[in-house]
Amino acid sequence: MTASVLLAAAAAFSLQTNALPRGSKLVHDSCVTPDGKYAFLAHSIGRNWLPVTQLDRGWVHDGALSVFDGKTGRYMTTVLLDDPERGAAEPWGVAADDKTIAVTHFGSSEISLIDRAGFEARLVERMNEDLSVDLTFMKDIRTRVKTLKQGPRGVALEKGKAVVQSYLQDDPGVTEGQLLWHDARLCFQQWQSCGSCHPGGGSDGMEWNFPAAGVGNPEKTRDVRASKKSPADLATCIANGFADDLLSAPHPEEAKKMAAWIESFRKPFTPPMWMVRDAKRFDAARRRLEAGETFDYVNVGSSTGKYGFDWDACGVKGINLASAPQALASDFKLLKRFRAAFNPGATIVFPLCPFTSVLPHYKDPNQFCKYYGLLPDGEIEYWTPQRGMGYARWIEQIGGYGKLPDDPELLRDAPPPAAQMQSSAEGFMRGWKREFAFDDFNAPLTAENRKSLAVVVALLKDVIAWCKAEGLKPVLVVPPCSKYYDAMWTDAFTKAYVLDFVKAADPKGEVPFYNLLKEPIFRDDAFYANSLMLNAKGRKVFTAELLSRLLKDAAALSFPFSDR
Repeated sequence: MTASVLLAAAAAFSLQTNALPRGSKLVHDSCVTPDGKYAFLAHSIGRNWLPVTQLDRGWVHDGALSVFDGKTGRYMTTVLLDDPERGAAEPWGVAADDKTIAVTHFGSSEISLIDRAGFEARLVERMNEDLSVDLTFMKDIRTRVKTLKQGPRGVALEKGKAVVQSYLQDDPGVTEGQLLWHDARLCFQQWQSCGSCHPGGGSDGMEWNFPAAGVGNPEKTRDVRASKKSPADLATCIANGFADDLLSAPHPEEAKKMAAWIESFRKPFTPPMWMVRDAKRFDAARRRLEAGETFDYVNVGSSTGKYGFDWDACGVKGINLASAPQALASDFKLLKRFRAAFNPGATIVFPLCPFTSVLPHYKDPNQFCKYYGLLPDGEIEYWTPQRGMGYARWIEQIGGYGKLPDDPELLRDAPPPAAQMQSSAEGFMRGWKREFAFDDFNAPLTAENRKSLAVVVALLKDVIAWCKAEGLKPVLVVPPCSKYYDAMWTDAFTKAYVLDFVKAADPKGEVPFYNLLKEPIFRDDAFYANSLMLNAKGRKVFTAELLSRLLKDAAALSFPFSDR
C-alpha cells in the first residue's frame, strides 16, 4: 500500500496525481510556500517490505516530507526528517514562510524548524539522489524543539514564531491510555508509537513481515479495537507488543491504561431514544441529497421548526432540516453540508424558539448522535472515535435507520384534551425556568443569559452574511403557539428574548421577519400536538400561511421595525 496525493497547481490550473514513495502513509497536512515555489506534504513511511527485525536507522518507520513544484504540482522528491539515531515520529502539521519550514511530530511531541535557504540549497545539490532513504539530509539545517504538550498537530508561522496546536493534552475527552498509545517517546530512539501502525487503535492497512510468522508470510495490521480479548489479556498483549515492536517495557499500570482505552471502543452504546428520533429523518435527508434532489425552500431550527413545516404538503420543493433539540450552531453546519442542494436564490427559513437567543449550544453529548454520518466527524460536538464507533455499531445492531421508530408527535393529527394541553404548557415553562435560571417573565435577562445572547447574536449575523454571500434568501420567523402557552408569556419577555434579539442580529431590518407567535388564526386547538408544537394539520396550515406571505412580499427587501 502506498499513498498518493492529488495536488492542485493554481498557477497552471491543473491537477497532478503523484504517487509518494513506497510505504507512504499517515498523510496529514500540506502547505505552499508564500512565493508559490514549493509545496510540502508531511507523512510517514512504513517500510513493510523489510522484515521487522530492528528499529534503528528507520528500518520500520520514518518521518518524511515530500516536496512538489508549487507552480506545476509535479512531485520532486521526499526527504527524511529523522536523525540516524533518533526518530522524528509521525509528522503531522507543516507550514512555511520565507525563512523557515516548520513540521510538527505528533508521535515524538516536537517540532522541526528547518532553515529554508539551507534546505533549498541542499535540495538543488542532491536532487538526483534517492533522499527517501537518507537520514543525514537534515544535518545542520534543522533544529528540533520539544513541545510543551503532547501530540502537536497543526502549526502556523507568524512573525518569526511557530504557533502549535496541541491535540491530545488539550482535549478533555482524551484518556491517559490514549496518550500512552500515541507516545513515541516510549519507544527505543522514538522511532514509532503504537499509533504508527494502529492509528486511533485501528489499522494502517499495511501488511508486515514479522519473524514470528516467518518472513514471506506477511500479516495485515489488525484493528485492535475489534479484539475480543479480555482487558487483562489485552494489557498483556500490549506489554508484549512494546517489548517486540517498540523495544521497551511499559509499566504494568501503563499497559492496563492503554487496554482500558481500547476497551472503551467496545462498550455497548444505547442512546436515549428521544435523542435519536431525528437520526431517521436526517438519514432520509442525506439520501435525498445523494440522489441529487435540489430545494427552493429550506428550514432549520429546533422543536418549533421540526414540527412547524411540511413543504411537501404545500407542493413546493422544500426540506426540513430541523430537529428537537437543535441550536443555531448546528443549523449553520447543516446548511453548509447541504449547500449543494439549494437552488439559486433558495429561501432559508430560521424559526425562532422562545429561547433560541440564549442557547449557544447543548451540553449533552448524546444529543449529537443524530449527526453521525451526516456531518463530518470533526464538526460534531463532543465527537470521539469511541462514541462514533459505538453509535455505528448500535445502528447496525438494530438493523439500520429504518428500524428506528417514527416520532409519534410528527404523526399526530388530532389535538390532545385541553387539560393535557394546559399540563404540557406548565411543564415546558417549569423546565425552561430551570434550564435558563429565571423565575420572572418580566425580569431583565440574567447576566449569564446576556452573555449567551451576545454569542448567539454574533452567530446569527454570521449565518445571515453567509446566506447572502451564497445567493440565498434568509427569513426569520416566530412560529405560533397555542393559547395555553401564549397565556404564560409576557410582552416584556417577548421583547427581551425575541424581538430585541432579531433587531440586534439584523439592525438595518434587511432580513424578512414574520412574528406569528400570537397569530389569531392559530388559536384553535385543532392545530396542535401539544401546547407548543403543531400537529400534521397545523404544519400544513402554517407552512401555507408562511409561503403566502413570502410570495406576497417577494419584492420587499426589508421590513420596518414596527413589524417587529
